[in-house]
Amino acid sequence: MLVPLAMLPALVPTAQAGIIDSFTVAQQAIDTTAGAGGVSDTSAFGASILGGQRDINADSLIISSGSAAETNITIGSGVLDFSTDSLVTGTGLVQWDGPDQDTTLDPTGLGGIDLTEGGTVGPISFQILFAQPTAGFRFTVEAYTDAGTYSIVEFYSPEVPAATAVNIPLGIFQDCGTGPVNLGMVDVLSVSCGSGPVDFTNLGALQMRINTGPNPTTSLDLTIAEINTVQTLAAIGDYVWEDNNSNGIQDNGESGIAGVNVNLYTCGGVLVDSTVTNAGGNYQFTGLMPGDYYVEFITPAGYTPTQQDANGNAQDALDSDADPFTGLTICTTLVAGEVDNTWDAGFVPEQATAAIGDYVWEDSNANGVQDLGEPGIPNVTVNLYTCVGDLAGSMLTDLNGNYLFSDLAPGDYYVEFVAPAGYSFTQQNVGNDGTDSDADPITGQADCTTLTAGETDLTWDAGLYRPAALGDFVWNDLNQNGIQDDGEPGIGGVTVRLWNCAGTVNLATIATDVNGFYLFDNLAPGSYMVEFVLPNGFVFSPQIGGIPALDSNANPATGRTECVDLESGENDLTIDAGMYEQVVATAELGDYVWHDMNANGVQDANEPGIPGVIVELTDCVGTPIATTLTDASGLYLFTGLDAGDYQVHFNLPVGYDAFTLQDQGADDARDSDADGNGDSPCVSLAAGESNRTIDAGVFQLAALGDYVWEDLNRNGIQDDGDTGIAGVEVRLYRCDAPALVIATTSTDANGFYLFSGLTPEQYFVEFVSPAGYVFSPKDQGGDETLDSDADASGTTDCVTLSSGETNLDVDAGLYIPAAPAIDIEKHTNGEDADTPTGPILSVGDAVTWEYFVTNTGNVDLINIVVTDDQAVTVTCPTDVLAVGASMTCTGAGIAVAGQYENTGSVVGFSVFDNTMVTDADPSHYIAALCDLNITKTATPDKIGNYDKDGYDKDGSYSSYDKYDRYSSYDKDGSYSYSSYDKYDRYSSYDKDSSYDKDGSYSYSSYDKDGSYDKDGSYDKDGSYDKDGHYVGKSYYDKDGYDSGACPTGHEVTYTYVVSNLGSALANVLVSDDKLGMISFPNQLANGQSVTVTKTACIEKTTTNVVTVTGNLPTGAICSATDSTTVTVDGHDDKDGYDKDGYDKDGSYSGYDKDGYDKDGSYSSYDKDGYDKDGSYSSYDKDGYDKDGSYSSYDKDGSYSGGGGW
Repeated sequence: MLVPLAMLPALVPTAQAGIIDSFTVAQQAIDTTAGAGGVSDTSAFGASILGGQRDINADSLIISSGSAAETNITIGSGVLDFSTDSLVTGTGLVQWDGPDQDTTLDPTGLGGIDLTEGGTVGPISFQILFAQPTAGFRFTVEAYTDAGTYSIVEFYSPEVPAATAVNIPLGIFQDCGTGPVNLGMVDVLSVSCGSGPVDFTNLGALQMRINTGPNPTTSLDLTIAEINTVQTLAAIGDYVWEDNNSNGIQDNGESGIAGVNVNLYTCGGVLVDSTVTNAGGNYQFTGLMPGDYYVEFITPAGYTPTQQDANGNAQDALDSDADPFTGLTICTTLVAGEVDNTWDAGFVPEQATAAIGDYVWEDSNANGVQDLGEPGIPNVTVNLYTCVGDLAGSMLTDLNGNYLFSDLAPGDYYVEFVAPAGYSFTQQNVGNDGTDSDADPITGQADCTTLTAGETDLTWDAGLYRPAALGDFVWNDLNQNGIQDDGEPGIGGVTVRLWNCAGTVNLATIATDVNGFYLFDNLAPGSYMVEFVLPNGFVFSPQIGGIPALDSNANPATGRTECVDLESGENDLTIDAGMYEQVVATAELGDYVWHDMNANGVQDANEPGIPGVIVELTDCVGTPIATTLTDASGLYLFTGLDAGDYQVHFNLPVGYDAFTLQDQGADDARDSDADGNGDSPCVSLAAGESNRTIDAGVFQLAALGDYVWEDLNRNGIQDDGDTGIAGVEVRLYRCDAPALVIATTSTDANGFYLFSGLTPEQYFVEFVSPAGYVFSPKDQGGDETLDSDADASGTTDCVTLSSGETNLDVDAGLYIPAAPAIDIEKHTNGEDADTPTGPILSVGDAVTWEYFVTNTGNVDLINIVVTDDQAVTVTCPTDVLAVGASMTCTGAGIAVAGQYENTGSVVGFSVFDNTMVTDADPSHYIAALCDLNITKTATPDKIGNYDKDGYDKDGSYSSYDKYDRYSSYDKDGSYSYSSYDKYDRYSSYDKDSSYDKDGSYSYSSYDKDGSYDKDGSYDKDGSYDKDGHYVGKSYYDKDGYDSGACPTGHEVTYTYVVSNLGSALANVLVSDDKLGMISFPNQLANGQSVTVTKTACIEKTTTNVVTVTGNLPTGAICSATDSTTVTVDGHDDKDGYDKDGYDKDGSYSGYDKDGYDKDGSYSSYDKDGYDKDGSYSSYDKDGYDKDGSYSSYDKDGSYSGGGGW
């Protein structure tokens, strides 16, 4: 359908669209011939076409009929129109692949066009102006980078009654294998790709196929407008607010400013747009091309700009982006689709200025507080910054140490003090805010503070101090007078410690130089205390006082001075210490290392000393002093020791495992003083003291264990043949803590166990008996290495272990209590027939019984006897069975009729205590016998007079044709007037119609070939005899058609008596050769007799044979038969009937020899029974209306209209 331009709806405007095809260059292709190939036009050229040339092809694939059928593509006046006629299946192709002038695709013909225009282009867009296929239509868009790199996207569009925009994102071409995806107007059915998807920045070819898919649409009318690529627009904007606190951040409670002029420029300085803020202070520029822009804010009257990018631009969404002097933001780049709402401007209302300042002083005592008499410091540099780090001013303190920054805009500021050379900052914020120091001791900066309009804040001070020093001299006071006399030398290397006055914090530690001098410098003014540490052999001089530069300041008892106060810049070099050497008597320390055999920590009799043990002497912080060895008796001694604190370390001798218990007993001279590591406690020795009580006991670890065995003869002694038991749990206890398990183990594969690494002391063992075992008698036989040491509970007596001892005599015997048992399993002819029926045999068959006997107990059995309750002679190979042994006994017999059962029994005796055990097992067989009888009788056995064809010989009722006593039929059974055809007595059908002789279902009766047949088939309602008679309900003639109810006197009742004197029978069936299957029970037990009856309508003398069958238990068939005869009198044609059984003299009506009217008194029929002259109607020789004047039946009997025959 071609749509004139005047009728097109207004197109939706696009932003900077890139034209793929404007469809303004005319072109047409029409194909009216079916088959591949179609008609092409390659003559469209122009700048409004992607690549400069467009190729099209129209292809009619299938034309149903007729000559005026076509597939049409027409392009021009801004639209593409595609149509197919109602009789045509056709497709269209629109191709942009460069100037090749044919429709053969050149996948690189466009030469690598960037369709995205540098990433600024979004979807491919076009409008479907009209589409009218009710079921919708398919189209594909194919894009190529080259022959192997491409994307093919198949779309579905429903019917489009009005103009609708279609936007296809370029990204959908990258989703290879996807689908289906809904794009609003159209659905993406599938996306397929080559080795990779198309690269739209390197486009080689583009084409659209219209009306694609497995079933292209006929009667398709489609019109689309120009195809473009759409560039996605951007936006920029945000907020102008009143920054009341001048901090450059949008705080809670600060409101927007309405009516502020805002301009947008390209970064080249071109004005793009202007706007004003709304009532809330917001603004926005929309519909922008992606690119580079900046914003200009015009300062409103009564305001000044706030600071730009406060807090280092860390809160970009809340800070002010406008330069305070120009009102311009920095340049920013907007990408396609971006909405950047972060460009804000804050303005401060014009108001009174503020001031900040105060004082810089020398804090003589460095306490951080301006004390009385502490002077100001002039010419100190003070800087003022905004809280975002912008320098707002700088000055020097005046002669009194004061400073002041005035005429400040309200806002957030901090002060920075620059310490003069040689000064340090005092403590910060330790007192009243008006008199403390606010400078950070490291940076010199104060905290950030907010100045409001008109405020003058004079609380920002800084205290400074100069470092102090403390020190002097340690000397050898040779005359011990406490005064530095001439010739008394300094002492080098003396440790000197600097403390706070409380003596709780060690501030510094140094040593005197070679001349005895020391110095603590760079000290903050304050109070200090000095401690001198005496070298070995020295004591402090007396503390005389009075001559600060020459006396000794160290307390003789503590070595510490009194507290010293230092002021800012002070150097105190008067703190000295005199000391001299003192001669004292030496001490000694030592004693003994011994083998503690019982590890009790006490030197017992006969426990020997150990020679050659390394013994080390240290001070109490571990500094080595001396080393020695124990002598041959285990003694050691350290002599010549100064008075002081000492510690002894004993090295564990080779061959020993541990030190004994420490500090046992009340006698310090006989205990062990070494801990587990061999270290004694710290020992203080006075001058001249001899301490010989520092001893150490050592020992070797012991072991305990041996054997758990199965005591087969239960005598409590390990005999030959007894074997170890693996996996028995064994627990170890100390005798002094009998409730505490100290170790657990299990016997190994041979029954052995071992507890090693034991401290010498007393232990007992508990054995945990495995399930089913009990312990053997304890302490039998007198040999400790072979007996069982466990009592009935599994617990041994206490065992004492000495140092290094391994006791392998603690054993346990176990046995399983006697539990004799025997089992017998009896089989009949190889079958374990515990329950009936067992093997199925015939009477007289040989029977073999097997008796499988097994000793299932844990003791040997003797005197075993097997018997059978049916006097079967049983033969066994032995009367003795070991534990687990088996034997097979046998017996034999002859099968007797019926179900048979006999039971085998066994008795045996325990070899240990003669305990008797027994068992029994039954077995069965069944022997089958066929003894079945059936008798059949009929009541009555002689009935009425009929001619041979079963019709009333005297005609007293009416004349019957061969088939039905109610109506007349022709010889083929066609329906003649108002009754029934040959097949159905309820409704009228011809023989070949829906219900016919071929077995189609009729309404109530059935034809001879249908669901009920003359051969005795069964339906769901009962049985029929071979002539089609339904026994018990209706009577049928010899051809299987209903002839009405059974005539009086012709019903016969048959009685069947079945008796079973043999084996029980299954699947019992009783069948009568005339009446079919007789309803009968499925099973017959031995001795059971069952009687059943059946009633039939008999038309002639009949002999019935009945057969009964059933399956014996062996599966064989057992059967019996009987028969009976019912006589029907008068079967002849002597009394007025022709040979076919019809009235031969015409007393009622005249019929020819074939049973048809021979003289035509009623109607004339030819020799075949059809109207020979047509007085009533004309029928052809086959009995069908030859001219259709009355009613028409074709020669096959099909009903063709009207009434009639």
